[in-house]
Amino acid sequence: MCEGWSRAYPGDVEGANIIKIHRRSGKISYLAYPDFDTDPHAALQRCIRLSLRTRALDCYDYGHPLHAKFARLTQQEEKAGLLQTRGQGSSVVSSR
Repeated sequence: MCEGWSRAYPGDVEGANIIKIHRRSGKISYLAYPDFDTDPHAALQRCIRLSLRTRALDCYDYGHPLHAKFARLTQQEEKAGLLQTRGQGSSVVSSR
């Protein structure tokens, strides 16, 4: 039921082939792995995450051609103390 309701909020998530339901946090993630059926270690290309509590929608595009460069720059900025980070588990949110 929750997944059906949540799908109405972001609309059809193109390429999403896995739905992850976060029971404790009340979030639903739509994950796009383009080679999921053929690659045993398929790379995540896109994630759309919706909080059912706040209706906040987070979009992550890992398929961008410059993603690796942006990730390196973010790490350098964090090490230099230019960004304040807060997060839980492997999820980190940065702000200036």
